[in-house]
Amino acid sequence: MAKLTTGSEIKHMIHLSLPLMVGILAIFGFNLVDTFYVSQLGNKYLAAISFTFPVVSIMGSIAFGLGLGVTSLISRALGRGDQDKVQEYATDGLSLSFIIVTLLSFVGFFYIDPLFRLLGASEELLPLIREYMEIWFFSMMFIVIPMVGNGAIRATGNTKFPALVMIVAGLINFLLDPIFIFGLLGFPKMELQGAALATAFSRLATLIASLYFLHFKLGMLVSPFRSFKKTWENWKDILELGIPGAINNAVVPLSMALLTKMVASHGQDAVAGFGVATRIEGFIMIAIIGVAASLSPFIGQNWGAKEFGRIKKVMATSNLFTMIWSVFAFIVFLCFSGDILSSFSANKEVQDVAHFYLVIMILTFIFEGIMLNINSSFNAIGRPKVSLFLNFSRVGFVYVPMAYFLDQYYQVEGIFIAGAIANVTIGILAILVFRSKFFNSKTI
Repeated sequence: MAKLTTGSEIKHMIHLSLPLMVGILAIFGFNLVDTFYVSQLGNKYLAAISFTFPVVSIMGSIAFGLGLGVTSLISRALGRGDQDKVQEYATDGLSLSFIIVTLLSFVGFFYIDPLFRLLGASEELLPLIREYMEIWFFSMMFIVIPMVGNGAIRATGNTKFPALVMIVAGLINFLLDPIFIFGLLGFPKMELQGAALATAFSRLATLIASLYFLHFKLGMLVSPFRSFKKTWENWKDILELGIPGAINNAVVPLSMALLTKMVASHGQDAVAGFGVATRIEGFIMIAIIGVAASLSPFIGQNWGAKEFGRIKKVMATSNLFTMIWSVFAFIVFLCFSGDILSSFSANKEVQDVAHFYLVIMILTFIFEGIMLNINSSFNAIGRPKVSLFLNFSRVGFVYVPMAYFLDQYYQVEGIFIAGAIANVTIGILAILVFRSKFFNSKTI
């Protein structure tokens, strides 16, 4: 049943976005907790885990893209009142993600060293990176399948359960990290392996909970062993949206991989500082991403029901929130930057790199957030190629080329300046594209 096509638009967005923000906070908490505890082992370990971030994010982007396809298809099916399609898309989305993640985990496991050499990791750091990624690749199933399952749940307008699952997983990770990393309560000291193992156990909990809720509470799962022809048709529908969505979401971590390689040329402290800054950036972006993600089920259901006025009102409100939040975050960081950065590293060079990045980037989150809202809107109505165009333009046409150019003259600071320019430029472009293209769809 479509729940989001009637009633107050703002109340719906609050009910959708607040649980998502809390859930995303738990997800980013994974990275922050891992970074904090690993930083206690020394800068070498902090640099090693910083190298893993782009690869982990790329794999997560694949899952997120599949989840976007499932969310869009289910939310629009709900808007049309087609319950059979809801069940089919949920079931076949999970089976498709299982096949894809199995293949990727095996390939990734056997190519860890060549992959991270390509990213610029030194021979000194490779053994540490391998310790973390060997466990991480084999736990990919626990990470990817719940992301697709939670996307199906969010399509119904229920964001509370996915958020609760992510919170519990975050708490498990928080408790297990110090035990496994430092060898507490009789466990051996496993360092980076311990961080990966803690993440694997916490994600396993999300897998079990998501499948239980989908099947027993929502009745959204049916037997995957149905007519293969029908399953294949659903897989094609999901991939038609999921492939552009996955590429779209992989653009950012791919650019992070390239940027990490550029930053690595300036030394280990620069990589560590960049790693700290991007994790703090992720924490700041929680509210913005939560609002953007909550747009997908709302717009999907209202698009299916042809309630276009409700979509316009929600978009304007979401963009206003993004502006207010970014300014607030900038003021808070200026007031407490010393305490925040020193909690991650006592190294002055690491702190200086992170400080410069965040000072010039935070206010540009206004434009990045507006772009995320617009991307989410196009994804919701089954037009992910528009979002892909915007994201690729930001990275391929502005961020990376300009970072390479400014790096020659302003060193690592030039790389970060390029990021700020890219956010502003593509945020403005996104606004122009939305005004000219969104309500001109032939599907109206």
